[in-house]
Amino acid sequence: MIFILCLGVVLIIYKLKDLFIKSSTPSHSKPPITEKPTKVIDNDFVVLVDNIKPDYIKEAIQRFYDLYNQNEYKALPRLYIINNQGIITFPYNIEFETFCYFINFITYPIELGEKSDYNPIVKGWCTTKVGDTWVNDHIVNQKVQLFIPKTDDEYDNVYLITEGNLIYKLGFSVFQNLQQIEDLDYSYSNCPFDKAQLKQYEFMDFE
Repeated sequence: MIFILCLGVVLIIYKLKDLFIKSSTPSHSKPPITEKPTKVIDNDFVVLVDNIKPDYIKEAIQRFYDLYNQNEYKALPRLYIINNQGIITFPYNIEFETFCYFINFITYPIELGEKSDYNPIVKGWCTTKVGDTWVNDHIVNQKVQLFIPKTDDEYDNVYLITEGNLIYKLGFSVFQNLQQIEDLDYSYSNCPFDKAQLKQYEFMDFE
């Protein structure tokens, strides 16, 4: 009985792995253009990417765009390149869960991440709210920073740190969830720029 149960769990894991691999390959299909959001929604989602070539950040974002907008428009990133840094905003808003996936994807993009000179430093900022995936009473309605530490060897998560320097790991796999981390040497830092300042710079939207 135990053997059959274990075998069933193994089969489920392999099935989920197969589905993940298939879903990680963009089909380049997109919803009708008429369904694409056009109303700008005020929000504080922002990402800063350091130590990356402009062509690489553009390619990584395009891959994410193609992957996550196949059935509906979930993420419409806007890229600014200023002083060799990539700054990404989401003028039409984005769900917290998708934002977390974005942080992870830019850190570990499919195929592109295998290049020896692809070593970005990715940080994101936003304010959590009730109903956000992973968010509990300890981190709701707080300004947080998202990142992935250099020590990460799991590749399927993102880390969150509050202004009070409480750190949590947000796991993407079926058997993971929100886990508080107490042994990571990392401190919260504010976003180094004001989004309002970006209005004077050129930007790139993705299609």
